[in-house]
Amino acid sequence: MGGLGKTTLAQLVYSNERVRVYFDPIMWACISQDFDVTVITRKILECVSSENFGDKRLNALHEKLKEKLTSKRFLLILDDVWNDDNMTEWEKLVAPLKSGQRGSKILLTTRMGSVADMVANVMKCKRESLNLNELEESDYMSLFNKHAFLGVNPDDYKNLQPIGQHIAKKLGGYPLAIKVMGGMLNSYMDYEYWKKILEEDIMKLQLGKDGIMTILRLSYDHLSTNLQLCFRYCSLFPQDYMFKRKKLVNMWIGSSLIPQSICDRQRPEDIGNEYLNLLTRKSFFTCETSDNLVKITKEYFMHDLLHDLAQSVSLGECKRIGGDVAGNIIPKPVRHLHVEMINLLSIREISNLKNVRTLVISVREDNEHNANHALEFLEVIKGFKKLRLLILDVNFDPYKLPDALSSLIHLRYLSLSLGKVVNESIEYDGLTNLVNLRLLDVPHHVIENIPYISKLPFIHKLQNFIIREESGYKVGELKNLRDLRRLCIRKLENVMRKKLWRPS
Repeated sequence: MGGLGKTTLAQLVYSNERVRVYFDPIMWACISQDFDVTVITRKILECVSSENFGDKRLNALHEKLKEKLTSKRFLLILDDVWNDDNMTEWEKLVAPLKSGQRGSKILLTTRMGSVADMVANVMKCKRESLNLNELEESDYMSLFNKHAFLGVNPDDYKNLQPIGQHIAKKLGGYPLAIKVMGGMLNSYMDYEYWKKILEEDIMKLQLGKDGIMTILRLSYDHLSTNLQLCFRYCSLFPQDYMFKRKKLVNMWIGSSLIPQSICDRQRPEDIGNEYLNLLTRKSFFTCETSDNLVKITKEYFMHDLLHDLAQSVSLGECKRIGGDVAGNIIPKPVRHLHVEMINLLSIREISNLKNVRTLVISVREDNEHNANHALEFLEVIKGFKKLRLLILDVNFDPYKLPDALSSLIHLRYLSLSLGKVVNESIEYDGLTNLVNLRLLDVPHHVIENIPYISKLPFIHKLQNFIIREESGYKVGELKNLRDLRRLCIRKLENVMRKKLWRPS
Protein backbone atom coordinates (compact mmCIF):
# COMPACT_ATOMS: atom_id res chain seq x y z
CA MET A 1 0.00 0.00 0.00
CA GLY A 2 1.30 3.46 -0.86
CA GLY A 3 1.36 6.37 1.56
CA LEU A 4 2.29 4.38 4.68
CA GLY A 5 5.78 5.85 5.08
CA LYS A 6 8.07 3.23 3.50
CA THR A 7 10.22 5.78 1.68
CA THR A 8 10.28 8.07 4.73
CA LEU A 9 11.57 5.22 6.89
CA ALA A 10 14.21 4.35 4.29
CA GLN A 11 15.31 8.00 4.22
CA LEU A 12 15.76 7.96 8.00
CA VAL A 13 17.99 4.89 7.63
CA TYR A 14 19.91 6.57 4.80
CA SER A 15 20.69 9.70 6.84
CA ASN A 16 21.32 7.99 10.21
CA GLU A 17 24.80 8.75 11.56
CA ARG A 18 25.41 5.25 12.95
CA VAL A 19 24.45 3.75 9.59
CA ARG A 20 26.82 6.13 7.80
CA VAL A 21 29.69 5.15 10.08
CA TYR A 22 29.08 1.42 9.56
CA PHE A 23 28.49 1.43 5.78
CA ASP A 24 30.60 3.10 3.11
CA PRO A 25 29.39 3.81 0.50
CA ILE A 26 25.64 4.30 0.92
CA MET A 27 23.71 4.41 -2.35
CA TRP A 28 20.10 5.26 -3.23
CA ALA A 29 18.19 4.53 -6.43
CA CYS A 30 14.50 5.05 -7.14
CA ILE A 31 13.26 2.21 -9.34
CA SER A 32 9.50 2.68 -9.89
CA GLN A 33 7.71 0.63 -12.56
CA ASP A 34 10.22 1.12 -15.39
CA PHE A 35 12.77 -1.62 -14.58
CA ASP A 36 15.67 -0.73 -16.90
CA VAL A 37 18.87 -2.39 -15.63
CA THR A 38 21.18 0.02 -17.46
CA VAL A 39 19.39 3.09 -16.10
CA ILE A 40 19.30 1.68 -12.55
CA THR A 41 22.98 0.69 -12.65
CA ARG A 42 23.85 4.18 -13.85
CA LYS A 43 21.90 5.70 -10.93
CA ILE A 44 23.74 3.48 -8.44
CA LEU A 45 27.12 4.30 -9.97
CA GLU A 46 26.45 8.04 -9.88
CA CYS A 47 26.10 7.72 -6.08
CA VAL A 48 29.77 6.72 -5.79
CA SER A 49 31.36 8.61 -8.68
CA SER A 50 31.22 12.12 -10.12
CA GLU A 51 31.95 10.87 -13.65
CA ASN A 52 29.40 11.18 -16.45
CA PHE A 53 28.19 7.72 -17.48
CA GLY A 54 25.43 8.86 -19.83
CA ASP A 55 26.71 7.05 -22.93
CA LYS A 56 28.19 3.93 -21.28
CA ARG A 57 26.81 0.47 -22.02
CA LEU A 58 25.83 -2.00 -19.30
CA ASN A 59 29.07 -4.03 -19.39
CA ALA A 60 31.17 -0.90 -18.91
CA LEU A 61 28.90 0.26 -16.08
CA HIS A 62 29.21 -3.14 -14.39
CA GLU A 63 33.00 -3.06 -14.51
CA LYS A 64 33.12 0.44 -13.07
CA LEU A 65 30.67 -0.44 -10.29
CA LYS A 66 32.65 -3.57 -9.38
CA GLU A 67 35.75 -1.42 -9.13
CA LYS A 68 33.99 1.03 -6.79
CA LEU A 69 32.47 -1.65 -4.52
CA THR A 70 35.28 -4.20 -4.29
CA SER A 71 36.11 -4.86 -0.62
CA LYS A 72 33.63 -2.16 0.47
CA ARG A 73 30.84 -2.73 2.99
CA PHE A 74 28.05 -0.90 1.23
CA LEU A 75 24.37 -0.20 1.80
CA LEU A 76 22.18 0.03 -1.29
CA ILE A 77 18.62 1.34 -0.95
CA LEU A 78 16.27 0.55 -3.83
CA ASP A 79 13.11 2.60 -3.42
CA ASP A 80 9.65 1.81 -4.80
CA VAL A 81 10.43 -1.51 -6.50
CA TRP A 82 7.72 -3.24 -8.54
CA ASN A 83 9.40 -5.86 -10.75
CA ASP A 84 8.82 -9.37 -9.40
CA ASP A 85 8.70 -11.48 -12.56
CA ASN A 86 12.02 -11.13 -14.38
CA MET A 87 14.78 -13.04 -12.64
CA THR A 88 17.20 -12.59 -15.56
CA GLU A 89 17.07 -8.79 -15.28
CA TRP A 90 17.49 -8.95 -11.51
CA GLU A 91 20.54 -11.20 -11.94
CA LYS A 92 22.07 -8.62 -14.27
CA LEU A 93 21.40 -5.85 -11.77
CA VAL A 94 22.92 -7.56 -8.73
CA ALA A 95 25.92 -9.12 -10.52
CA PRO A 96 28.40 -6.29 -9.73
CA LEU A 97 27.05 -5.98 -6.17
CA LYS A 98 28.53 -9.36 -5.27
CA SER A 99 32.00 -7.80 -5.29
CA GLY A 100 31.17 -5.95 -2.06
CA GLN A 101 32.50 -6.95 1.35
CA ARG A 102 30.68 -9.43 3.54
CA GLY A 103 28.12 -7.56 5.64
CA SER A 104 26.93 -5.33 2.78
CA LYS A 105 23.16 -4.86 2.70
CA ILE A 106 20.39 -4.16 0.20
CA LEU A 107 17.32 -2.41 1.59
CA LEU A 108 14.33 -2.11 -0.70
CA THR A 109 10.89 -0.57 -0.32
CA THR A 110 7.98 -2.17 -2.14
CA ARG A 111 4.24 -2.63 -1.96
CA MET A 112 4.59 -6.32 -2.90
CA GLY A 113 6.11 -9.10 -0.81
CA SER A 114 6.84 -11.03 -4.02
CA VAL A 115 9.48 -8.43 -4.91
CA ALA A 116 11.40 -9.16 -1.71
CA ASP A 117 11.13 -12.91 -2.42
CA MET A 118 12.56 -12.40 -5.91
CA VAL A 119 15.57 -10.40 -4.70
CA ALA A 120 16.31 -12.83 -1.86
CA ASN A 121 16.17 -15.69 -4.34
CA VAL A 122 18.56 -13.97 -6.76
CA MET A 123 20.99 -13.01 -4.00
CA LYS A 124 20.66 -16.47 -2.40
CA CYS A 125 20.10 -14.93 1.00
CA LYS A 126 17.43 -14.92 3.69
CA ARG A 127 14.59 -12.45 3.26
CA GLU A 128 14.02 -10.15 6.23
CA SER A 129 10.99 -7.88 6.00
CA LEU A 130 9.23 -5.17 7.99
CA ASN A 131 5.57 -4.63 7.18
CA LEU A 132 4.29 -1.14 7.93
CA ASN A 133 0.76 -0.73 9.24
CA GLU A 134 -1.53 2.27 9.64
CA LEU A 135 -0.74 4.72 12.43
CA GLU A 136 -2.29 4.27 15.86
CA GLU A 137 -4.95 6.82 16.85
CA SER A 138 -2.67 8.89 19.09
CA ASP A 139 -0.05 9.08 16.33
CA TYR A 140 -2.39 9.97 13.48
CA MET A 141 -4.14 12.62 15.59
CA SER A 142 -0.78 14.15 16.48
CA LEU A 143 0.22 14.20 12.79
CA PHE A 144 -3.13 15.63 11.71
CA ASN A 145 -3.05 18.40 14.32
CA LYS A 146 0.52 19.30 13.35
CA HIS A 147 -0.55 20.01 9.76
CA ALA A 148 -4.14 21.19 10.20
CA PHE A 149 -3.26 23.72 12.92
CA LEU A 150 0.16 24.72 11.58
CA GLY A 151 0.98 28.32 12.46
CA VAL A 152 -2.04 28.80 14.75
CA ASN A 153 -2.97 28.01 18.34
CA PRO A 154 -5.31 24.96 18.34
CA ASP A 155 -7.00 26.30 21.48
CA ASP A 156 -8.30 29.19 19.39
CA TYR A 157 -10.17 26.70 17.19
CA LYS A 158 -11.77 24.30 19.65
CA ASN A 159 -14.91 24.19 17.50
CA LEU A 160 -12.86 22.59 14.70
CA GLN A 161 -11.21 19.89 16.80
CA PRO A 162 -14.15 17.41 16.94
CA ILE A 163 -14.59 17.65 13.16
CA GLY A 164 -10.84 17.22 12.70
CA GLN A 165 -10.92 14.08 14.83
CA HIS A 166 -13.69 12.57 12.65
CA ILE A 167 -11.77 13.44 9.47
CA ALA A 168 -8.47 12.02 10.75
CA LYS A 169 -10.16 8.80 11.87
CA LYS A 170 -11.82 8.34 8.49
CA LEU A 171 -8.43 8.68 6.77
CA GLY A 172 -7.48 5.34 8.29
CA GLY A 173 -4.06 6.13 9.71
CA TYR A 174 -2.37 6.71 6.33
CA PRO A 175 0.34 9.36 6.96
CA LEU A 176 0.39 10.85 3.44
CA ALA A 177 -3.39 11.30 3.29
CA ILE A 178 -3.40 12.84 6.78
CA LYS A 179 -0.61 15.31 5.96
CA VAL A 180 -2.13 16.46 2.66
CA MET A 181 -5.67 16.74 4.07
CA GLY A 182 -4.35 18.61 7.11
CA GLY A 183 -2.50 21.02 4.83
CA MET A 184 -5.66 21.64 2.81
CA LEU A 185 -7.82 22.33 5.88
CA ASN A 186 -5.14 24.62 7.31
CA SER A 187 -5.84 27.07 4.48
CA TYR A 188 -9.50 27.46 5.51
CA MET A 189 -9.89 27.61 9.29
CA ASP A 190 -13.66 27.82 9.02
CA TYR A 191 -16.23 25.58 10.73
CA GLU A 192 -18.65 25.40 7.79
CA TYR A 193 -15.85 24.55 5.37
CA TRP A 194 -14.48 21.72 7.56
CA LYS A 195 -18.00 20.39 8.11
CA LYS A 196 -18.68 20.41 4.36
CA ILE A 197 -15.45 18.49 3.66
CA LEU A 198 -16.37 15.90 6.30
CA GLU A 199 -19.99 15.38 5.22
CA GLU A 200 -19.69 15.67 1.44
CA ASP A 201 -16.25 14.17 0.78
CA ILE A 202 -14.66 12.31 3.68
CA MET A 203 -17.70 10.24 4.72
CA LYS A 204 -17.93 8.76 1.20
CA LEU A 205 -14.34 7.50 1.26
CA GLN A 206 -13.44 3.84 0.90
CA LEU A 207 -10.11 2.91 2.48
CA GLY A 208 -7.27 1.63 0.30
CA LYS A 209 -5.21 3.06 -2.55
CA ASP A 210 -8.21 4.50 -4.40
CA GLY A 211 -9.31 6.24 -1.21
CA ILE A 212 -5.87 7.79 -0.75
CA MET A 213 -5.78 8.98 -4.36
CA THR A 214 -9.26 10.46 -3.89
CA ILE A 215 -7.96 12.46 -0.91
CA LEU A 216 -4.94 13.64 -2.88
CA ARG A 217 -7.13 14.65 -5.82
CA LEU A 218 -9.55 16.46 -3.50
CA SER A 219 -6.65 18.42 -1.99
CA TYR A 220 -5.34 19.23 -5.47
CA ASP A 221 -8.79 20.49 -6.54
CA HIS A 222 -8.75 22.91 -3.61
CA LEU A 223 -5.46 24.50 -4.70
CA SER A 224 -5.55 27.83 -6.51
CA THR A 225 -5.30 27.64 -10.31
CA ASN A 226 -1.72 28.96 -10.26
CA LEU A 227 -0.59 26.38 -7.69
CA GLN A 228 -2.28 23.60 -9.67
CA LEU A 229 -0.36 24.63 -12.78
CA CYS A 230 3.00 24.69 -10.98
CA PHE A 231 2.27 21.29 -9.39
CA ARG A 232 1.30 19.69 -12.73
CA TYR A 233 4.46 21.07 -14.33
CA CYS A 234 6.59 18.97 -11.97
CA SER A 235 5.38 15.78 -13.67
CA LEU A 236 8.06 16.60 -16.28
CA PHE A 237 10.63 15.15 -13.89
CA PRO A 238 11.14 11.52 -12.83
CA GLN A 239 9.85 10.08 -9.59
CA ASP A 240 12.07 10.88 -6.59
CA TYR A 241 13.65 13.80 -8.45
CA MET A 242 15.27 16.25 -6.03
CA PHE A 243 14.28 19.80 -6.95
CA LYS A 244 16.56 22.69 -6.11
CA ARG A 245 14.49 25.70 -5.07
CA LYS A 246 16.13 28.30 -7.28
CA LYS A 247 16.11 26.16 -10.42
CA LEU A 248 12.48 25.08 -10.01
CA VAL A 249 11.28 28.63 -9.37
CA ASN A 250 13.29 29.89 -12.35
CA MET A 251 11.75 27.20 -14.56
CA TRP A 252 8.26 28.20 -13.45
CA ILE A 253 9.12 31.79 -14.33
CA GLY A 254 10.79 30.84 -17.61
CA SER A 255 7.80 28.77 -18.71
CA SER A 256 5.46 31.71 -17.97
CA LEU A 257 3.62 29.96 -15.13
CA ILE A 258 3.76 33.08 -12.95
CA PRO A 259 0.93 35.43 -14.08
CA GLN A 260 2.19 38.72 -15.49
CA SER A 261 -0.55 40.63 -13.64
CA ILE A 262 0.97 39.53 -10.32
CA CYS A 263 4.54 40.17 -11.53
CA ASP A 264 3.65 43.82 -12.05
CA ARG A 265 3.24 44.11 -8.26
CA GLN A 266 5.89 41.66 -6.98
CA ARG A 267 9.13 40.20 -8.26
CA PRO A 268 8.42 36.87 -10.03
CA GLU A 269 11.12 35.19 -7.91
CA ASP A 270 9.27 36.16 -4.73
CA ILE A 271 5.99 34.84 -6.12
CA GLY A 272 7.60 31.56 -7.20
CA ASN A 273 9.18 31.10 -3.78
CA GLU A 274 5.81 31.77 -2.16
CA TYR A 275 4.20 29.12 -4.40
CA LEU A 276 6.82 26.54 -3.44
CA ASN A 277 6.40 27.37 0.25
CA LEU A 278 2.63 26.92 -0.03
CA LEU A 279 2.90 23.59 -1.87
CA THR A 280 5.39 22.39 0.75
CA ARG A 281 3.19 23.56 3.60
CA LYS A 282 0.30 21.63 2.05
CA SER A 283 2.58 18.53 1.81
CA PHE A 284 2.60 18.37 -1.99
CA PHE A 285 6.38 18.66 -1.62
CA THR A 286 8.66 17.43 1.14
CA CYS A 287 11.68 19.56 2.04
CA GLU A 288 14.94 17.78 2.83
CA THR A 289 17.69 19.78 4.54
CA SER A 290 21.37 18.81 4.49
CA ASP A 291 24.32 20.44 6.21
CA ASN A 292 27.80 19.78 4.80
CA LEU A 293 29.47 22.15 7.31
CA VAL A 294 29.99 24.72 4.53
CA LYS A 295 26.36 25.60 3.88
CA ILE A 296 22.86 24.33 4.54
CA THR A 297 21.05 23.23 1.40
CA LYS A 298 17.37 22.46 0.91
CA GLU A 299 15.96 20.17 -1.75
CA TYR A 300 12.36 19.24 -2.47
CA PHE A 301 10.76 16.02 -3.66
CA MET A 302 7.28 14.61 -4.28
CA HIS A 303 5.91 11.40 -2.80
CA ASP A 304 5.43 8.75 -5.49
CA LEU A 305 1.62 8.89 -5.16
CA LEU A 306 1.71 12.67 -5.56
CA HIS A 307 3.92 12.19 -8.61
CA ASP A 308 1.28 9.77 -9.95
CA LEU A 309 -1.35 12.44 -9.29
CA ALA A 310 0.71 15.11 -11.10
CA GLN A 311 0.98 12.85 -14.13
CA SER A 312 -2.73 12.03 -14.16
CA VAL A 313 -3.89 15.66 -13.94
CA SER A 314 -1.36 16.89 -16.53
CA LEU A 315 -2.33 14.52 -19.37
CA GLY A 316 -2.25 16.37 -22.68
CA GLU A 317 -0.39 19.30 -21.15
CA CYS A 318 2.89 17.87 -19.79
CA LYS A 319 4.77 14.84 -21.05
CA ARG A 320 7.98 13.16 -19.96
CA ILE A 321 9.61 10.39 -22.00
CA GLY A 322 12.33 8.60 -20.08
CA GLY A 323 13.44 6.22 -22.83
CA ASP A 324 13.55 6.32 -26.60
CA VAL A 325 11.02 8.69 -28.17
CA ALA A 326 10.01 6.23 -30.90
CA GLY A 327 6.76 4.44 -30.13
CA ASN A 328 5.58 6.98 -27.57
CA ILE A 329 2.32 8.75 -28.26
CA ILE A 330 2.71 12.48 -27.63
CA PRO A 331 -0.48 14.57 -27.73
CA LYS A 332 -0.14 17.39 -30.26
CA PRO A 333 -1.50 20.04 -27.85
CA VAL A 334 1.28 19.25 -25.31
CA ARG A 335 2.81 22.43 -23.87
CA HIS A 336 5.65 21.14 -21.69
CA LEU A 337 7.92 18.30 -22.82
CA HIS A 338 10.93 16.52 -21.29
CA VAL A 339 12.66 13.97 -23.51
CA GLU A 340 15.67 11.72 -23.05
CA MET A 341 16.91 10.69 -26.49
CA ILE A 342 19.22 7.83 -27.41
CA ASN A 343 20.60 9.88 -30.32
CA LEU A 344 20.20 13.22 -32.02
CA LEU A 345 18.00 11.89 -34.82
CA SER A 346 15.29 11.05 -32.28
CA ILE A 347 14.39 14.74 -32.58
CA ARG A 348 12.42 13.80 -35.71
CA GLU A 349 9.76 12.20 -33.50
CA ILE A 350 8.79 15.55 -31.96
CA SER A 351 9.30 17.86 -34.94
CA ASN A 352 5.53 18.31 -35.45
CA LEU A 353 4.84 19.62 -31.92
CA LYS A 354 4.70 23.30 -32.78
CA ASN A 355 2.84 24.46 -29.65
CA VAL A 356 5.49 23.42 -27.13
CA ARG A 357 6.38 26.14 -24.61
CA THR A 358 8.84 24.13 -22.47
CA LEU A 359 11.40 21.77 -24.01
CA VAL A 360 13.96 19.85 -21.96
CA ILE A 361 16.18 17.51 -24.01
CA SER A 362 19.08 15.29 -22.98
CA VAL A 363 20.83 13.04 -25.48
CA ARG A 364 22.61 9.95 -24.14
CA GLU A 365 24.69 9.06 -27.18
CA ASP A 366 28.09 10.65 -27.76
CA ASN A 367 27.53 12.60 -30.99
CA GLU A 368 30.71 14.62 -30.96
CA HIS A 369 31.76 13.58 -34.47
CA ASN A 370 28.34 13.33 -36.11
CA ALA A 371 28.06 16.77 -37.69
CA ASN A 372 25.18 15.91 -40.05
CA HIS A 373 23.02 14.63 -37.21
CA ALA A 374 23.78 17.77 -35.22
CA LEU A 375 22.69 19.98 -38.13
CA GLU A 376 19.40 18.13 -38.50
CA PHE A 377 18.84 18.32 -34.74
CA LEU A 378 19.34 22.09 -34.76
CA GLU A 379 17.14 22.53 -37.81
CA VAL A 380 14.24 20.95 -35.90
CA ILE A 381 14.97 23.08 -32.81
CA LYS A 382 14.58 26.20 -35.00
CA GLY A 383 10.97 25.21 -35.65
CA PHE A 384 9.82 25.53 -32.03
CA LYS A 385 8.92 29.19 -32.44
CA LYS A 386 6.68 29.37 -29.36
CA LEU A 387 9.28 28.16 -26.86
CA ARG A 388 9.58 30.01 -23.56
CA LEU A 389 12.08 27.64 -21.95
CA LEU A 390 14.77 25.49 -23.57
CA ILE A 391 17.21 23.19 -21.76
CA LEU A 392 19.66 21.26 -23.94
CA ASP A 393 22.10 18.64 -22.63
CA VAL A 394 23.95 17.51 -25.75
CA ASN A 395 27.46 16.79 -26.94
CA PHE A 396 28.33 18.25 -30.33
CA ASP A 397 30.31 21.12 -31.81
CA PRO A 398 28.02 24.14 -31.36
CA TYR A 399 29.20 26.19 -34.35
CA LYS A 400 25.65 26.27 -35.81
CA LEU A 401 23.94 26.67 -32.45
CA PRO A 402 23.74 30.50 -32.40
CA ASP A 403 21.92 30.53 -35.74
CA ALA A 404 19.45 27.84 -34.63
CA LEU A 405 18.57 29.68 -31.43
CA SER A 406 18.35 33.15 -32.94
CA SER A 407 14.79 32.60 -34.19
CA LEU A 408 13.39 31.59 -30.78
CA ILE A 409 12.52 35.16 -29.90
CA HIS A 410 10.02 34.26 -27.14
CA LEU A 411 12.61 32.41 -25.04
CA ARG A 412 12.77 33.53 -21.42
CA TYR A 413 15.00 30.74 -20.03
CA LEU A 414 17.93 29.14 -21.88
CA SER A 415 20.18 26.45 -20.41
CA LEU A 416 22.95 24.76 -22.41
CA SER A 417 25.22 21.87 -21.46
CA LEU A 418 27.42 21.19 -24.47
CA GLY A 419 29.87 18.52 -23.35
CA LYS A 420 33.39 18.88 -24.70
CA VAL A 421 33.69 21.95 -26.93
CA VAL A 422 36.63 22.02 -29.34
CA ASN A 423 36.32 25.62 -30.49
CA GLU A 424 35.61 28.03 -27.62
CA SER A 425 35.98 31.14 -29.79
CA ILE A 426 32.61 30.80 -31.56
CA GLU A 427 30.73 34.08 -31.41
CA TYR A 428 27.17 33.66 -30.10
CA ASP A 429 25.83 36.80 -31.72
CA GLY A 430 22.53 35.07 -32.57
CA LEU A 431 21.61 35.02 -28.88
CA THR A 432 21.15 38.78 -28.87
CA ASN A 433 17.95 38.24 -30.90
CA LEU A 434 16.39 36.71 -27.78
CA VAL A 435 15.16 40.04 -26.49
CA ASN A 436 12.78 38.47 -23.92
CA LEU A 437 15.51 36.36 -22.30
CA ARG A 438 15.66 36.61 -18.52
CA LEU A 439 17.59 33.57 -17.38
CA LEU A 440 20.74 32.42 -19.14
CA ASP A 441 22.41 29.29 -17.75
CA VAL A 442 25.27 28.53 -20.13
CA PRO A 443 29.01 27.71 -19.93
CA HIS A 444 31.41 30.59 -19.31
CA HIS A 445 32.87 30.45 -22.81
CA VAL A 446 29.38 31.18 -24.21
CA ILE A 447 28.92 34.27 -22.03
CA GLU A 448 32.38 35.47 -23.02
CA ASN A 449 31.43 35.41 -26.69
CA ILE A 450 28.04 37.14 -26.76
CA PRO A 451 28.62 40.55 -28.38
CA TYR A 452 26.32 43.49 -27.66
CA ILE A 453 24.88 41.94 -24.51
CA SER A 454 22.99 45.21 -23.99
CA LYS A 455 20.41 43.88 -26.47
CA LEU A 456 19.21 41.53 -23.70
CA PRO A 457 17.78 44.17 -21.33
CA PHE A 458 15.87 41.74 -19.08
CA ILE A 459 18.75 39.39 -18.28
CA HIS A 460 18.97 38.60 -14.54
CA LYS A 461 22.42 37.08 -14.18
CA LEU A 462 25.70 37.62 -16.01
CA GLN A 463 28.37 35.33 -14.67
CA ASN A 464 31.49 35.85 -16.77
CA PHE A 465 31.41 39.13 -18.67
CA ILE A 466 34.90 39.85 -19.98
CA ILE A 467 35.61 43.45 -20.89
CA ARG A 468 37.47 43.86 -24.15
CA GLU A 469 38.47 46.82 -26.24
CA GLU A 470 36.65 45.70 -29.39
CA SER A 471 33.13 46.82 -30.19
CA GLY A 472 30.35 44.79 -28.55
CA TYR A 473 32.37 43.80 -25.49
CA LYS A 474 33.07 47.14 -23.82
CA VAL A 475 31.93 47.95 -20.32
CA GLY A 476 29.24 50.27 -21.70
CA GLU A 477 27.27 47.17 -22.76
CA LEU A 478 26.19 46.80 -19.13
CA LYS A 479 24.52 50.20 -18.97
CA ASN A 480 21.05 49.11 -20.11
CA LEU A 481 20.83 45.84 -18.13
CA ARG A 482 18.35 47.21 -15.59
CA ASP A 483 17.15 43.83 -14.26
CA LEU A 484 20.55 42.39 -13.32
CA ARG A 485 20.53 40.56 -9.98
CA ARG A 486 24.03 39.14 -10.19
CA LEU A 487 27.10 40.27 -12.13
CA CYS A 488 30.65 38.95 -12.42
CA ILE A 489 33.10 41.08 -14.45
CA ARG A 490 36.61 40.16 -15.56
CA LYS A 491 39.41 42.13 -17.21
CA LEU A 492 38.50 45.47 -15.66
CA GLU A 493 41.99 46.61 -16.64
CA ASN A 494 40.64 46.91 -20.19
CA VAL A 495 38.51 49.89 -19.17
CA MET A 496 40.60 52.67 -20.69
CA ARG A 497 38.65 55.65 -19.40
CA LYS A 498 36.34 55.91 -16.39
CA LYS A 499 33.92 58.06 -18.40
CA LEU A 500 33.00 55.14 -20.65
CA TRP A 501 30.32 54.06 -18.20
CA ARG A 502 28.83 55.30 -14.97
CA PRO A 503 26.06 53.59 -13.00
CA SER A 504 22.76 55.46 -13.31
